[in-house]
Amino acid sequence: MNFCATITSNQIAYKRQNAGTADNSPTFLDNYVAKGRKVMQSYITPIPSQEQLDSDEKWLPVPGYEGVYEVSSHGRVKRVKKGRATFPGRILKGGSRDGYKYVLLCLNGKVSNVKIHPLVAAVFIGKRPNNMEINHIDLNRSNNRADNLEYLTHKENIRHAAANGHGPSAISEDVQRKVRELFQSTKPVYPATTIAKMFGISPTSVAQIASGNGPMLQSRGFKPLKRENPLKKLTDSNIREIKSLAFHSSMTLTEIAKEFGVSLTTVSRIKSGTYNRKVAGGES
Repeated sequence: MNFCATITSNQIAYKRQNAGTADNSPTFLDNYVAKGRKVMQSYITPIPSQEQLDSDEKWLPVPGYEGVYEVSSHGRVKRVKKGRATFPGRILKGGSRDGYKYVLLCLNGKVSNVKIHPLVAAVFIGKRPNNMEINHIDLNRSNNRADNLEYLTHKENIRHAAANGHGPSAISEDVQRKVRELFQSTKPVYPATTIAKMFGISPTSVAQIASGNGPMLQSRGFKPLKRENPLKKLTDSNIREIKSLAFHSSMTLTEIAKEFGVSLTTVSRIKSGTYNRKVAGGES
């Protein structure tokens, strides 16, 4: 029986009577019990009936957690050993991050956050070869069935995504050129995360577009991009003036960066003296 259901309606009525509540309106105790049930239910996942389980679902021990956890060919993980506040047969609820599902595995008091798809691949496909990645065939990161996973090289993984409308190669050429313009601009350089939000793409895609090294990008005329050192466009006089303003003026470093058309990082490097350039008549 569910722990939360142990407080019966008779017990609640008794407490209500002692509290002086004559009607059937909710009391503090009612609300407390309802809240307790809700919290407990969020932690307990019911054991599915045999009818709910497909006949082709296979369960095998999780490597490193043998006798404690098992993973199925359908991408589910369950507890097989009795433990504190848990029970054998419990299906782990887990969570999701960046589309990838993960579960918390506990062994000898140590809790680890483990993604599910590497567990399924290792058990049902085999040990992952060096320089290989796990690819979701249907591009659905939450579908961790064994028949939806495969090992590919990084290049093959990118090509598979591009062929199905994902990845940098699937992004329009106009967007790719705008992304590169932001990196080549003489204005303060935006971080990849900011540019990604501008165009609704991932920071990884921004990096690949900017570098021009992503598969099939070079076929569109994109060449590897070397970002210009912002210090090269500054004269020795500019550098000395920036350092003087940083130490002796009321201007903020951000205002100085806008004044000279460089990034805040560049101004900070000049102020701290961490840039690698000799300045005539001044410090290096």
